[in-house]
Amino acid sequence: METQNQIYQKYIQDVYRELVQLNDSEQYRTILVQRKTDGRIFVKKEVPLAQGGVYQQLQSIHHPNLVCVHQVCLGQEKCLVLEDYVSGRTLRQELDARGRLPMAQAIHWIFHILDGLEEIHKYHMIHRDIKPENILISVDGVVKLLDFGIARFEKNNQSKDTVILGTAGYASPEQFGFRQTDVRADIYAVGVLLCNMLTGKMPDEELPSDENMRYIITKCTQIDPGNRFLSIQALKTQLWVSAGGKAPQSRSWPAQNGNGQGWSGRKEQPVDATWVPGFRTGVTWKKILACVGYVFLLLGTGINISEVAVGGPLAVVLELIALTVYIWLTLIIGTNLCRWDRKMPIIRKLPPEWKISLRVVLCLFTLYFGALLENYVKYTMLGWTPPT
Repeated sequence: METQNQIYQKYIQDVYRELVQLNDSEQYRTILVQRKTDGRIFVKKEVPLAQGGVYQQLQSIHHPNLVCVHQVCLGQEKCLVLEDYVSGRTLRQELDARGRLPMAQAIHWIFHILDGLEEIHKYHMIHRDIKPENILISVDGVVKLLDFGIARFEKNNQSKDTVILGTAGYASPEQFGFRQTDVRADIYAVGVLLCNMLTGKMPDEELPSDENMRYIITKCTQIDPGNRFLSIQALKTQLWVSAGGKAPQSRSWPAQNGNGQGWSGRKEQPVDATWVPGFRTGVTWKKILACVGYVFLLLGTGINISEVAVGGPLAVVLELIALTVYIWLTLIIGTNLCRWDRKMPIIRKLPPEWKISLRVVLCLFTLYFGALLENYVKYTMLGWTPPT
């Protein structure tokens, strides 16, 4: 009898057409695929089974600086991962083309990276392979962390990492078997990366001329983790102070001035609205249409409630419940608002076609129940005549 994950894998093979192979190493195989139903492009990865837990955790996280993971299938030897394809250039390509970056640009991108790292650190996850090749700048200017192939969860009961992994130059000393890695391993790599962005070279070759940046890079790349910044938040605070701003109160990053040079002051991170139906693609006309639709639904809700107000408070309350169920709850379920199907422990493990079927059934149920309750309010409580 086939297991659920085998069914998942067959589903992916049937629904997605392979376009081009991006990488084919012994452990990691990456393929660009296209969904046959709508032509949307995804990245399919085959990674070691040991990484399944990391990718399952990533599937439950939605953050603008992390590539969205849609599906994780655990096989007997490999783990199959389906994630968003993001169009853009890697930081390595940017540095190869430009040599080094203006300070404002480098700090701007570093804060994107730190925001993504801060999010995964909340789940006690360490990336362990922060380098220019694993940083993508999308076409709309958002920085994404890529490749969690050697990411791991913190293990407080171990004195050192059992497997030596990492990229020489960017990997912290403890990744080479000296001691257990924690979030400070990523902080070490960020220090090397920042130096690379500002000078085009590694910290042992050249440090920036700016004393504040020299201090930050030097502290990040201390051999002893205890001498580094102890958290991403501490590093972000120091970056703000060094750049002439103040310690951030929320996830934010510096902005460039008009000519792309120097520090122009504080700028809060834009609110992530990609979880809202109509705002997921970022297309302007879809956003406008969605706003019009939401205004129309709000007006309709208000008009319906005002019509039954003559029946007293009970009629108003029941009508409000009815409208909430068959309009707003149906909207939430049908459009997968906040990607709720990824947050439910059992539902998030279902194949995509099962999730869609479940949403359709739930929508029909909420429509029926809400309409039934509204009919009771209008035609039983208030005595209105049903339309013929």
